[in-house]
Amino acid sequence: MNRITILAGTVSVLVLSACGGDVETETNLEAVNPSIPDVQPVGEDYTNSDWRLVWNDEFDGTSINTSNWNYEVNCDGGGNQEFQCYTDSEENAFVSDGTLKIVAKLTEGASGEDDDFTSARLTTQNKADFKYGRIVMRAKLPMGQGSWPAFWMMPTDSVYGEWPKSGEIDIMEAVNLGAMREDGTPETNVYGTLHYGGGPSSDFSGAAYSPEVSPASDFNTYAIEWQEGEIRWYFNDILFATQRQSELNISSTGEVVGLNHRGWYAELYNIATGELETNYSPAPFDQDFFLILNSAVGGNWPASVNETGIDTSAFAGAGQTYEIDFVRVYECTADADTGRGCETISPGYETDVADGGFLVEGQAPAPSLAAGEANPITIFDDVIDQNWVAWDCCGGSTPGLVADDEDRGNVYEFEVQNGNNGTVFGFITRAAFLPQDPTSGSSPTPHNALGMIESGYVTVDVKVTSAPLDPDSVWLFKIEADEGNGGAWEVPLANFGPEPVVGEWATYIVPLQEIADAGVDLTLLDVIMVFPAWQTGDGAVFRMDNVAIESGEEASGPMFAEFTEGFGGASIDGVTYSFPLGSEVWGGFANTNTDLYPLNFVNGGTLTFTASIPDGANDTSIRFVFENAPFPDVDPNFATANVDIVGNQARTYTVNIPPQDAENTYSSFLLYINEAGNSVNIQDVKVEANNHASMEGFGNVTFDAATSTYTFPSNAEVWGGFANTNTDLYPLNFERGGKVTFTGSIPSGESDVTVNFRFEKAAFPDVDPAFSTDNVVVSGLTEKTYTVYIPPQDAENTYSSFLLYLVERDSPVIIKNIVVSQNEDVATWEGFGNATIDADTGEFNFPSNAEVWAGFANTNTSAYPLNFEAGGRVEFTAALPGGGADTNVRFLFEKNPFPDVDPNFGVGPVTVTSTTMTRYVVEIPPQPAENTFSSFLLYLNENDSPVIIKDVVVTADRPQ
Repeated sequence: MNRITILAGTVSVLVLSACGGDVETETNLEAVNPSIPDVQPVGEDYTNSDWRLVWNDEFDGTSINTSNWNYEVNCDGGGNQEFQCYTDSEENAFVSDGTLKIVAKLTEGASGEDDDFTSARLTTQNKADFKYGRIVMRAKLPMGQGSWPAFWMMPTDSVYGEWPKSGEIDIMEAVNLGAMREDGTPETNVYGTLHYGGGPSSDFSGAAYSPEVSPASDFNTYAIEWQEGEIRWYFNDILFATQRQSELNISSTGEVVGLNHRGWYAELYNIATGELETNYSPAPFDQDFFLILNSAVGGNWPASVNETGIDTSAFAGAGQTYEIDFVRVYECTADADTGRGCETISPGYETDVADGGFLVEGQAPAPSLAAGEANPITIFDDVIDQNWVAWDCCGGSTPGLVADDEDRGNVYEFEVQNGNNGTVFGFITRAAFLPQDPTSGSSPTPHNALGMIESGYVTVDVKVTSAPLDPDSVWLFKIEADEGNGGAWEVPLANFGPEPVVGEWATYIVPLQEIADAGVDLTLLDVIMVFPAWQTGDGAVFRMDNVAIESGEEASGPMFAEFTEGFGGASIDGVTYSFPLGSEVWGGFANTNTDLYPLNFVNGGTLTFTASIPDGANDTSIRFVFENAPFPDVDPNFATANVDIVGNQARTYTVNIPPQDAENTYSSFLLYINEAGNSVNIQDVKVEANNHASMEGFGNVTFDAATSTYTFPSNAEVWGGFANTNTDLYPLNFERGGKVTFTGSIPSGESDVTVNFRFEKAAFPDVDPAFSTDNVVVSGLTEKTYTVYIPPQDAENTYSSFLLYLVERDSPVIIKNIVVSQNEDVATWEGFGNATIDADTGEFNFPSNAEVWAGFANTNTSAYPLNFEAGGRVEFTAALPGGGADTNVRFLFEKNPFPDVDPNFGVGPVTVTSTTMTRYVVEIPPQPAENTFSSFLLYLNENDSPVIIKDVVVTADRPQ
């Protein structure tokens, strides 16, 4: 059975390559020109394709054609501590009977020490140099422990720097063919590999193919198809590996949010800044390369595997022969500039190896992300974030949830179970350790904490329940980024809190600034560890709680209530609240978190919470009451509307708080279950007072505060309007767009009124940048809620002036509750089923060769789960590329990614018709309250009709 093995890694020596010092990098402008083929006649395999033969050597003569090939002559060891000397002797390289023979042999009478072997290395440098194409060799390989034949390519001009910066393409390599593997079977592997990166070490990635019959027993063909951004490897025309340039994941706002595909990369200097930067383009594999044929003896790689060392007997006498029938180079005439359009592909060529395909993951480092705003995350507090897991790296244990004391609730317990062999513990978000079930909703999500560097910190609570047997063991804290590629830092835990004491909880706070100063990339934090020092932890058992990355800034906005006190017979058990039969009619629950007080709802507010019905209990309803102070000083007070709690599935409920008199404040917050004999589970109760705009007129307009009536009289200045005076709103930023909502109506006997809003950098005259919203027509005597959407603005723009204008003069309008919202989450996309996204242009395409089910999946999981009990909308900006046809766009919401998709529903389609970027809004009808959605997909209805789509925002309306 043929086997494929994937290779990837970093080496500090020149493993898998042989670019010795004699390989110079000077261009010969007289070298082969592929546009003018100079080829020998051959029996063509591609006469009916777009591949055109542009160079070949069939080795049909009586000597090596020195118009094609150079000899390398040296004893440098190929950069890999190889044992051969390369010569130009006919004993080591000659042509006969239609093939080239490269012979590696032991010098007569030698014992097999360094330089006791001779062989040959031939190159086409400055005689035949190529960029893109199908490059094929037919050969029979040498065998024996220590043999290392290769067919490979190096850059003609190392324009990106010395090896490995300018790249290396290994079309075929094999080591130790016929020697025994560890499993007792003879070695048959052949390898295809790329080398790249910043040096002085080499990042490399590739795959091994294991044919059923040894490549040393007969002739086989070895080929690559090389095009811009992609290289594919073939054994006897069987595709066994694909490698690609890395693909950035670009959000719809144009921000880099990670990698869609980790492939190769280059390190290039930014001409403007002079700084060395990671480059994710086709470089370094976008330049001319030349061919190399050689057969090495020994070296770091072959000497360290199979039977190890060199079997000198295999090279004695006639030696080992690497026999090449031909070398051919084809150009893709469909597009010679890119090499695209002639692909020889098979199912799985662009499917990740991890998913059963042939697309090899490379070694490109993840891009550093923009700092962004403060971005705190709670990784574990009773419940673990779905994208992180508790983890034992090397000890074989499975950390488990255990109940600690009543205040702590659930915590994670870790135990050293492998003696002093060494292990570390913590919390991690890496693909190899997350659930492999595609319906789990988990995905590796490195955390970007850069926006909190000034005052933020990592915090973790630790309690040791059993100390290490080694009294000198030191407890350590460690943090890493980007699977270690973004740096790591290990430091004694006691640097950030007390020395751990058995049986006592302690909190440890590690400043983000210190983590960054230690060289760790704060934009890609993916593991947080606590453990006794390596190989000193035998006997240790400890617990962790409250693992988080915090902003360090005082919280603002919504605050959580703590209903920990029952009265009048009402009782509390954890998060279950009960109002038993026989309780006092006034029985209920009181908030004990006095940090909320005093509350003021001059502009109204919202109250949100998570609730469900305990198993076996009946559906019920609840209400909340706000009082001036605890009984008996309760006036003024008000109660919210009743909220019906239905079903055993926890979901979020929202209650609107109507505006209250400005002078009223509330320092008592109560919860009641309306029907005795019922219970309800309630968590995360938070209260938020609305921060509405407050307007005053300018330019002789009028505002009646008692009735909230605005008028633009005929004697007002043409620039007259209304300015917000609530500076707590500022500064505003609409990088992801937003909206203005308000309630409006027309006084009796008056006409409809058109209004709009304007945002400016600052008050006049420092107004730029500035923009205005669309017009909104207010009509009717009945008060209604109006919404005007704000398209995304440049990220660097902020606004500290908010204005309201009326279009019609002498037409009064009643406007209340003006609220400005900034969108927090936008969708980020990746294609599936061969649908494509151009990261540079934001162009989405559904090509004719794509699967019928192809589309685009949102990868920003921060907004999930979505609930549309009250409906909602999808907003996006779109345009047609120049000359493009109209395109229909539709969206689909599913319970989870395939196959767990039910329930699901679609909205649209929307027809994009303009070449100008236009904002579109698709309304989402209300869905059943129990349905949640954690998969959001975008589809194009027409094949080969690209459309530019940006700033896709989903809004779920709150139930009233």
